Amino acid sequence: MKPISLKGLSHLYNEKVESLCVRTLYFFNTLDSFFIFSSVLAYLILNKNAGYIYQAVPMFLVLILIFKIGDFHPYFILFSAPLLILFYFGLGAGIILFAFLANIAIYYVIQTLFMGIPDSIVARNPSVVFYKYYNSLFTLAPTTVSFIVSVYVSTFATLFLLFSSNPNVINPLLILAMLFIVALFTRLKIPGNIYPIFEKYPLSKKHFQRVVVLNIDGCRLDIFNSLHLPNISSFRKQSSYSEEGLSTVYRALTNPAFASILTGAFPEDHKIKNNNFGQKIAVQGLPDIVETILYGSMHVKHFSKDSWTAKVVSLPVHSAYKADGVMVNTFMDDFRREEHTRLFVLDFSEADFLAHAFGSTSNQYKTALRKIDAHIGRIFDWLRNNNYLENTGVIICSDHGIKGIDHSYLLFKEEKYVPFYVVGKGIRPGFRLNRRGNIIDICANISFMLGIPYPKNCRGQVYLEMFDGYDYQLEREKQIRLFNSVYYDFASGTYHEDHPEVTEGDKVWWKNMTGKYLNNNKPLNILDYGCGTGFVASIIKDAHCHIQNFYFYDISPKILEEAHKRFNRENYFFFSDFEIVKKEGIKFDLITMSSVLHHLYDPKKTIAELKTMLKEGGIIIGSHEPNKEFFQNSFLRILGEFYKRFGRNVDFASGKMDLIRQKLFQHGYNFYLSPQDIQQLVEYYSPVEQHPQKIDIGKGFDMHLFFDDYFGDLEVLEKRPYTTCFYRKNLKNREFNNFLVNRLLF
Repeated sequence: MKPISLKGLSHLYNEKVESLCVRTLYFFNTLDSFFIFSSVLAYLILNKNAGYIYQAVPMFLVLILIFKIGDFHPYFILFSAPLLILFYFGLGAGIILFAFLANIAIYYVIQTLFMGIPDSIVARNPSVVFYKYYNSLFTLAPTTVSFIVSVYVSTFATLFLLFSSNPNVINPLLILAMLFIVALFTRLKIPGNIYPIFEKYPLSKKHFQRVVVLNIDGCRLDIFNSLHLPNISSFRKQSSYSEEGLSTVYRALTNPAFASILTGAFPEDHKIKNNNFGQKIAVQGLPDIVETILYGSMHVKHFSKDSWTAKVVSLPVHSAYKADGVMVNTFMDDFRREEHTRLFVLDFSEADFLAHAFGSTSNQYKTALRKIDAHIGRIFDWLRNNNYLENTGVIICSDHGIKGIDHSYLLFKEEKYVPFYVVGKGIRPGFRLNRRGNIIDICANISFMLGIPYPKNCRGQVYLEMFDGYDYQLEREKQIRLFNSVYYDFASGTYHEDHPEVTEGDKVWWKNMTGKYLNNNKPLNILDYGCGTGFVASIIKDAHCHIQNFYFYDISPKILEEAHKRFNRENYFFFSDFEIVKKEGIKFDLITMSSVLHHLYDPKKTIAELKTMLKEGGIIIGSHEPNKEFFQNSFLRILGEFYKRFGRNVDFASGKMDLIRQKLFQHGYNFYLSPQDIQQLVEYYSPVEQHPQKIDIGKGFDMHLFFDDYFGDLEVLEKRPYTTCFYRKNLKNREFNNFLVNRLLF
């Protein structure tokens, strides 16, 4: 088919006109605006009680709010469907059928006018309309690409309007109340965005003068990996890459996801929730920090701040098949001329567009990925031939995957995971990144590569292991030690009161252990590893043991001072440097550890060191370590999250965050640190302390393997799982708290 050119119409069709058109398309395509339009229109067509419409409006506004709480999610649709029976009794089967048919008619008119025809123009192919009709029947998304979601939500809203404006039916507040419960339940099931464990590092140097980001919009990882893409294959050998891919954000829509790449923040923070009009990035992004040029279709302009440089490549003008090539040419010209621009972000549109038009398993989509592979090869050859690769890093990534002809809910892995490759001088070639990441990590790594400040709200991880010249394990261990040391220095004065889950919850257990295993008739050399303010030492002291030497070790000098104040005796020794303890060459009868191992990066290595310092016949007593199995129980996890919400987390140096930040600033952490960032490193293996309200069931120690892996060459005298996590500062004096604790110890 001969392409139709719009270039001759430039005096009528320009970027402003295209922007307005795209905004209009998104308004009618985005579910939270479409369903209001469709349901109100269908209501006006079917309503016979116009005099009572005033009754419907306030409750309809509440309905809109409830729909947003439920996020139009398929779970919300599934669990709210039984409520249709109330409409049946109040309105009758005929009205329900007519409302359904009216919304179907509106849906297809909207889809034809605001998706099918425009997409046919961009694809230069009138059959796209019919492909979309068919594929929309099998797609789940909060857009008019999904027949099921769009028609259900708009029909439900139409019926509610009819129901609410009819004075002779059941009170509509009953439906709102039941629907609200469904929305809250759905909200719990939605795969929320949880920030990864803090892993950013001081920006010690500039690794690259420039970075080029090649974003393949809508790249479905399984299809991408299955195709023969010669340039990507070559690229992989030269790059550090994630074979399992990065996960995208919720919702997995282009504008929210792309904004997350540029800011390192999730949609709830940067405020781009969908592709609809009126949304601009609300937090600091990379283009606010470094000279940047963004390239892509009109959506790039829409979410960008007015101060950013965004160059639009018109899909209607150039067609979906030629726009990417035009973009590459523009980039090459700019890269040569714009010497002060350090970040270039290219968004390839063809694959995403053709997936929306023909499906993400179609030949058209696969052909588009092959063409993008050729574009990437062309860019890479051009950079190499012009000697730009000497100081330029290149990232290949994507904002989201795609299932069927759309994406959003993360119900399927096809829409969730995207490729990630990094290449450049100083990046380890052929290196596979073993940890799972998120697209918010792309922002953090760009900052680290360019040596520029991280955006303030950037919470992504830096993949230090892919950079030459760093011992990743050593750097991570040093970082966690530093954060623990700084935090406990400032927490030292109130540690005993702030941690009743240790100082009160574990008291009886330690008294039983020392009474059972300590020999009171012989002098003992004791090491309290991670002594804190002396909780274990006070128990041993009260047991009236014959102490020859008592060694206190803690990473925090300040907390060690607190212990020294409480135990100032001739044969008590205090150390904040464990290397000095090891040089003493003492063999210990008893080594104690209370609430220590989950603060360490490599607890297995620590245990191996301690075992070499144990006398023959000596014992190790440890307690208060997180058992991964405990919170696998759904009831206990829900109960634990309830206590976190209402009993608060373990107090985390309340009021001292600024002092902690100032101290870490002196060590090069001259960027924003949230309380959660610090908490995640201090409580490194704790499932309870990784998130302000949630419990991370992936954290903790596997007690089935723990003793074999850590103490396999020692005789295990006793092991007992129990919990004191329900001792919380704000709840410890309440009767119901004691009731629960007494019955949950096991």
